[in-house]
Amino acid sequence: MTEAAKQQSNPFSTGGGGPNFETRVQAAFTVLMLSGRLAPCLPPFPITKIKLQGRYAGFNTDDFIVFSKQPETDKEAKLLAQIKHDISITTRDTIFSEVIQSTWNDFNDESFDYSTDALALITGPLSATDINDVRPILEWARHAENEEEFFAKINTANFSSDPKKNKLKAFKTHLKTANDETDVSDRELWEFLRAFHLIGYDLDTESGSTLSLLHSLITQYSNEAAPLLWARVVDAVQTANQNAGTLTLESLPEDIRTAFSTVNYSSWSSDVSKLKEHGNYILGGIRTTVGGIHIKQSDAFAQLLSLTETSSFVFVSGERGAGKSSLIQKFSDYTGERAPIFCLRTKDLDQAHLDNVFSAMGLRGSLSNLESGFALMPKKYLILESLEKLLELEKTAAFTDLLHFLKKQQGWTVIATGRDYAYQLITFYSLQPFGLNFTTLTLRG
Repeated sequence: MTEAAKQQSNPFSTGGGGPNFETRVQAAFTVLMLSGRLAPCLPPFPITKIKLQGRYAGFNTDDFIVFSKQPETDKEAKLLAQIKHDISITTRDTIFSEVIQSTWNDFNDESFDYSTDALALITGPLSATDINDVRPILEWARHAENEEEFFAKINTANFSSDPKKNKLKAFKTHLKTANDETDVSDRELWEFLRAFHLIGYDLDTESGSTLSLLHSLITQYSNEAAPLLWARVVDAVQTANQNAGTLTLESLPEDIRTAFSTVNYSSWSSDVSKLKEHGNYILGGIRTTVGGIHIKQSDAFAQLLSLTETSSFVFVSGERGAGKSSLIQKFSDYTGERAPIFCLRTKDLDQAHLDNVFSAMGLRGSLSNLESGFALMPKKYLILESLEKLLELEKTAAFTDLLHFLKKQQGWTVIATGRDYAYQLITFYSLQPFGLNFTTLTLRG
């Protein structure tokens, strides 16, 4: 009787794909530190150091810890990250159970600051169910005023869904295990979910969009070939990781430090500031009351959070006075601290090219240049006010450029507000022909 042949193994696993993916993620955050960029999930403070293999320093979430600090006040924020290329957020997944155990221990440590610190599970490309069901409930938790509001949304028929409830059950099951087989309270669950983030990066492939953005970012700061400098950063991180090192600007090899020029950072930072000022001017003129009465839109806001996780273009439609503008102002206030968000009027797009839109505002770079600076941000947002004005533009090429950009890039979502009378014309003639993944949120007056 012949011996049974060995089962074919996954080449990603047998070829060291897991450790390589981990090193690439750590190297990606190192590039953010070198280029003066911001870490996802944290307040907009510059990165000061990255601690690798943090268990020796008392952390349970030990793949890496990102430290950022506000220069004016020395206020510090931490991102405690675990990296798992393949994971299933289900009640039976043992790897997810290990992740929850570690993050729960750190979440309850006295050094964890709920107001600034964050926990992150970083994986390879996310599955559709994780995008559609996990990330929305995490955002619902972050936005909810308390646990009662959060669970009310989870349990509302036709608002939530059974898949979302199953994902929440997976968190509850593993948190019970992590909590010495004792159920966590609704408030503890809600507070934990508010601090927990799920991020997917396609750094497991040379053709991934994340690596392309990182190369673009490196190109803005160095005259060296981006792939070569990236490989040098990966090698330095791998060496530091083997020795449970801490990466700072001072501890990195000199050839890497000197390869990054700070001149281009000031240009990028100036462009971001100008674009934000333009958006703040638009949003600042929005009235949030009708007849002196403020209208609560908690359900509409939660729906908007879900739609922005699953769609690259959300059309917020309604008649005049339905609360479209106040809703996106609320969204901007909520999102602005932890994700890039910009705002344009549709009439700003009356240009022959998208780059002309930004140059008219005095910006030196293009949207692509701006985006590369947010390479690791899982979500970026652009608000378009008064989309019905698209029907009045003399030039629509810039809007067409924007739609092409959305189809090529990942992580960007446009939230457009527009009057209901223009909805059918715009969707039929401007959105559908591009095969764009757009959804609609209709507000009733």
